[in-house]
Amino acid sequence: MKRELGFFAEHLFGIYFLDLIDSTNISFKEKQIVFFESVDKQCQLEPAFTLNNIPVVFMASDYYVPYLCTAIQSIADTATDNHNYDVIIFTKGIW
Repeated sequence: MKRELGFFAEHLFGIYFLDLIDSTNISFKEKQIVFFESVDKQCQLEPAFTLNNIPVVFMASDYYVPYLCTAIQSIADTATDNHNYDVIIFTKGIW
């Protein structure tokens, strides 16, 4: 019941936006929709190393596994003994 006005406003905005495009000479760009299922902190991330630490963070799904592997291999190939690398991979649906 609380979202009824929000849904109604979203539909009206879509109609208004389409009319605005047709009646004016504006340009626009579409972006991918993002849905956050949960914003609760799941765990506290702590650095694995304390000195010369370089954090590397990835977000990947099944589709991006080949690119993720390429990036990690590139890091491994170019890593130096002077630095420590914290590699963190956030995943959803990698099987």
